[in-house]
Amino acid sequence: MALFTPTGWQCRQRIVCLLLLGSHAVWAEDASIVFEEAKAFGRTQQARAVNSISTQSAQDNIPNYTTSAKESSLFDQGKGALFAPGKGKITHCATGPKADSSYRQQECDVVNFLAKNPQQRPKIVIDKNTDPLLISANHLIQNLSQVGANNEQCRVVTETTPASYVTETCTETRAIETITCHRGASANVGAVPQSYSVNQGSQVPPWTAKTFQLTMTVKGTPNRFTLARYQIDNYGQLWINGTKVYENVLPGFSDMRNGKVGSWQPPKSKNVYTAFIDEDGHVLGNFYDDGCNGGCRGVSPNLDITPHIQEGDNHITLVCANANAIGPCAINIVGSSNQFLGAILQNGCQALEDRVQ
Repeated sequence: MALFTPTGWQCRQRIVCLLLLGSHAVWAEDASIVFEEAKAFGRTQQARAVNSISTQSAQDNIPNYTTSAKESSLFDQGKGALFAPGKGKITHCATGPKADSSYRQQECDVVNFLAKNPQQRPKIVIDKNTDPLLISANHLIQNLSQVGANNEQCRVVTETTPASYVTETCTETRAIETITCHRGASANVGAVPQSYSVNQGSQVPPWTAKTFQLTMTVKGTPNRFTLARYQIDNYGQLWINGTKVYENVLPGFSDMRNGKVGSWQPPKSKNVYTAFIDEDGHVLGNFYDDGCNGGCRGVSPNLDITPHIQEGDNHITLVCANANAIGPCAINIVGSSNQFLGAILQNGCQALEDRVQ
């Protein structure tokens, strides 16, 4: 081994001294000797390089260079002055008197825990000669020929397969089947309340009679209708679609429609009477005040008049004959009819339609 040392070189700032080793072969038994010689040489060159740097040259070439950096006071030449306050608390809490009011017991408990816990923590030592995992790994490495079938040695094989795309087409054929289903709509019909009220009494002066032609419209098919209230002063009749359904009259008053109250003198008589005369001029009987009969006072017959009611317009004929002061000429009809409320769609073919989509 030949060792070449550069001559005439001086190690200065930012100059690295190179150790060049010859290319001669080095025997194994001489390796340790060469290594120690290289270390010794390095130490001598390091000392020469450090001693050649003067304070003046450093100040001239290194920006912000100083020999008294303020941070250096914190370390006390490497003796740990930065940690002096913490070390003082550890010492006090371990040996100082507990009566000292400057330290609270809780603070010392924390300090003692942090200071003593690292020494009390169990240390885990992994020994390559005793650890089962390392022993098994070493055994596996040394006996690779015994791993795998047919004594094949372990080996790592990396295969790269490029992506490929395949387009496949299939056809599904289903047998033709005939299935009957029903689809349609049904009417949603419900009973809807209806009522009709009228009072024409103010239009019948004393000792007169009037016939009122009115119209009651029924929407939908009549369900049930009743005459809930009837009050005519003094006498009257109610006709629905040409049929008399209720009345309060004097004897002999059959059909009062379009009749009137007038004077009548019987044959061979000198007396003149007040009578009710029909539209054909026939006298139906004497007309007088009977003291307000039941119909005059008002009744609630709740009479079923459904057979006389029809869908659409219903002709109401109300006859009122007044004897003295003006009174009511009123009726009230209530009921209900079945009306169309909308359509209910029924699609019994929905399941089949979903299958063919």
